[in-house]
Amino acid sequence: MSCETTYTEDTDASINCNETAKWCEVLKQQPFSACHLVVDPEPYISACSSSLCRYPSVDGFNCDLLEAYSRACSMHRVQVEDWRTQTKCAETHATCQEMYCSEHEFCGEKHNGWESGCLCRAIFASKYRATNTFGGPTRCRGLGATLTMATCLLEERGVDYNTLHMNDQSCVGRVDNVTHMVTFSFDEINTCGSVVKSNGSNIIYENSIKTQNSSNFGIITRHEDAQVQLSCHIEQPDTQSVGSGSKTDMEIEVDQRLYLELAADGLDEKLLSLVLDSCWATPEPSPKSSLKYGIVEEGLSVDLSFSMFQFTSRSGNVYLHCQATLCVNEEGPCAPKCDNVFRRRRSVSH
Repeated sequence: MSCETTYTEDTDASINCNETAKWCEVLKQQPFSACHLVVDPEPYISACSSSLCRYPSVDGFNCDLLEAYSRACSMHRVQVEDWRTQTKCAETHATCQEMYCSEHEFCGEKHNGWESGCLCRAIFASKYRATNTFGGPTRCRGLGATLTMATCLLEERGVDYNTLHMNDQSCVGRVDNVTHMVTFSFDEINTCGSVVKSNGSNIIYENSIKTQNSSNFGIITRHEDAQVQLSCHIEQPDTQSVGSGSKTDMEIEVDQRLYLELAADGLDEKLLSLVLDSCWATPEPSPKSSLKYGIVEEGLSVDLSFSMFQFTSRSGNVYLHCQATLCVNEEGPCAPKCDNVFRRRRSVSH
């Protein structure tokens, strides 16, 4: 056998070549005629007639011959619109040769048994299957969070990532076309419907990734329901101190007016408020000193001012300490937690 030898096949006697020729003639009609000026249909009609006269039209072979002409037109930037509907040719599905899969995927037959797709490699998927997750873990930062999931893990469960959204349905995932990972995130600017609450020691903010409401699709749905919870927390602020011997050492004269403000960076004022519980002064760096002088009375804001003083029979060092609380606005006004000890003014000199 050599490449110089020409082989011919007998025509299948069961095939009506006149009928197959009629099928190929559709390339002369609309909508294919829109491409005639850039791609000559005659070679495609000839190849179509010759092929269908020899081989039976099974597995969409007759439609593949029409698609060859449509693709040639696309290469010349001419789209043959809606030709599949007019010829009753079903949409073809991508084969592995036409598909790109990431490093943690391989191309194979999907669970539906008739379509090819990118499937998870076992070594990649095993750690997520063991924990019954799609990816992660959740990464928390300030008042925001990010969760990244593998599309191949979602598809294993019959979940189409295109149907997923956060509490706010406008917040959908962003897919990386190289890694095929889909990322959902929210922050203090766009909370995506996050629920914020307090348990006393922490501010907890939660969101979820879930499928679209089935009612949007009528009485049936073609995707599995899914719901993934995101939860992060931030701790209540510690006591803040300033005074001699600290990094914020200041030289202030007695009776000089001092203005202070407490603020929290990245705070969404619609969700959280910073409330000043108390401020007090001590003659030593420790806020737990037995000698204290209360400065802030109950109900003052995070902006305060007072005239500087010094402790009697002590060195000139004065340390100011303030305790504030983050409050969830939806839970109602946050009352300062004042300790009566700060109302009892110890020995001081103005």
